[in-house]
Amino acid sequence: MLYVFRMKAVLVLALALAGGCGNDTRLEDTSPDGSQPDDVDAAVLDGATAYAMNCARCHGVAGEGIATKGPQIRNPVRGFAKYTVRNGRTMQLGFETGMDAYPEEFLSEATLDAIMDFLAATPKPTTGPELFRRFCGNCHGANARGGRTGQDITEELDKVSEQVREGNGGTNYGSRTTYMPRWSTAELTDAEVGLIQAAIPTL
Repeated sequence: MLYVFRMKAVLVLALALAGGCGNDTRLEDTSPDGSQPDDVDAAVLDGATAYAMNCARCHGVAGEGIATKGPQIRNPVRGFAKYTVRNGRTMQLGFETGMDAYPEEFLSEATLDAIMDFLAATPKPTTGPELFRRFCGNCHGANARGGRTGQDITEELDKVSEQVREGNGGTNYGSRTTYMPRWSTAELTDAEVGLIQAAIPTL
């Protein structure tokens, strides 16, 4: 037996099978006879399993994204990613549906952290274009000329390093067109930022 699922884990993670992207279906956190399980708060799944059952339907088997369903979400910015998970997203952003909110009663903080750890462990690309796609493309578009934020960065190449390190908007995650995360050198090295900067004019 690979995993022993307690009742809450089964109910929480079955959510993906019941809906996932753009479906308001929610399951009650109770046992089949309607009673509250004694160990309802005890279960925390490993990140890979939790991701597979909650996220893969829209974001791909390893966070690589599905063209019509949802963007790639590897190496997530944890604060912003958690905000999106907890609040959902009504804007379709070019995909078939929005995204449901997952409050703690349906996805515990510990399990969400495990999912984030799983995604953060994805090996980083080694080329400028792929680094751009991983860390910048969701917001600035595949060609860096605006994307969902409307921020064309092909004309601001001299500011790329500064923006990566400083970000914009602090923790104002809800401001989709002005918020920009900041990355430390542990997350993106100076050499990797340089590769991204050099790649932008070629996209």
